[in-house]
Amino acid sequence: MHPNTAQSLREFDPEFACLCQAVGRALGFRAGDALPDGAPDVERLTRLAINHHCLPLLAMGVDLGEGRRCLLELSCEMQARWTRLLAGNASRSLFLAKRMVELLTDFSAMGICALAWKGSALSQLLYGRVEMRPSDDIDLWVHPRDFARACERLEQQGFIPLIRLSPVEAVSHRRAGWDRGFRSPAGDYVVELCVGMAPQYYARLPDPREVLESAVELEIGGGPIRTVGGALLMELLCLHGMKHGWSRLLWLADVAVLSRLQGAGVVDWDLFWWKTARNGTRRMAILGFRLAHRYLNAPIERGGAPVDLLDQAGRLLEGKETCQGFWPEFTWYSRGCVRWSDRFRYLLLLILTPSFGDWRSISLPGGLFWLHWILRPFRMLLLGRRQSRKRR
Repeated sequence: MHPNTAQSLREFDPEFACLCQAVGRALGFRAGDALPDGAPDVERLTRLAINHHCLPLLAMGVDLGEGRRCLLELSCEMQARWTRLLAGNASRSLFLAKRMVELLTDFSAMGICALAWKGSALSQLLYGRVEMRPSDDIDLWVHPRDFARACERLEQQGFIPLIRLSPVEAVSHRRAGWDRGFRSPAGDYVVELCVGMAPQYYARLPDPREVLESAVELEIGGGPIRTVGGALLMELLCLHGMKHGWSRLLWLADVAVLSRLQGAGVVDWDLFWWKTARNGTRRMAILGFRLAHRYLNAPIERGGAPVDLLDQAGRLLEGKETCQGFWPEFTWYSRGCVRWSDRFRYLLLLILTPSFGDWRSISLPGGLFWLHWILRPFRMLLLGRRQSRKRR
């Protein structure tokens, strides 16, 4: 174990330190059979692992194999609980993987260009098993030209939109880069369709050509699929982690595993660093690498992210701080931007881009729909004042 990492683990509470140690061991970044000082509360550790979507990695990390002791002393009741949780997760993951293959096969037959994104596909690509990354829904990237047809196709199959949009709202919603969610006919899972991987006010997002050029093939859920891979996947993982405040240890595990992946989906590092410099995401990527090194001992540490930003990311990951709310979110994300132009663009588009809430709060006819871009700043100001009064 890296000596600085050993020291840093002693700064955490026993449960979080144990989770970091176990996940690092499961990924092959840590050796030895010693846990950080302090006996962890197994009940709290279990909840923490579920919140970070790391229970499969935790179970792998604490099991030293046949003939060697487990790192944790689990009661028979807790062992049975872990077994049930892991079995349920595996069953759910296999179910979603099969449904994902069916959807992609149907889209392909309809001439709709789509790729798997995150979820079971990412789990198979990075870990070789769909059950290693617990997921709640199916995420698909759809070519912008086919997005409306994909939404229509899901509705034809009985899927129910999570939000109902008029034609003009649907166009605005797609251009803003937001996902469209559809609940399955049986109500047992949700399909999220996206066109840009993130809202348009984030850093420069890949165009369809870049996404398709990055695609790699996988065998999953009984059929072949294509998913995002390579340098683009690494950049998107770092951007996704930044967007959500690096609040899950699993996202650091993904970055760490992809950094050493061999074969399909391997990162072209020259292309990766060129893309991050062009898109203004280099500091976000470096922050993800440094966090993966600090918490998982992944050998991808690199300078370039401010120490105070690294410390704040650590507090977010450990659950000691949140970046929810307009101003905390803007402050957090803008600190990850290198260029002032990116910060200004982010703030401007965040303020001006109307959302579903704007459309529902003020109903405008199609010919006056453009007024939402003018009204949104005033609506956000009013909401901000109300929230400020409540905090008082």
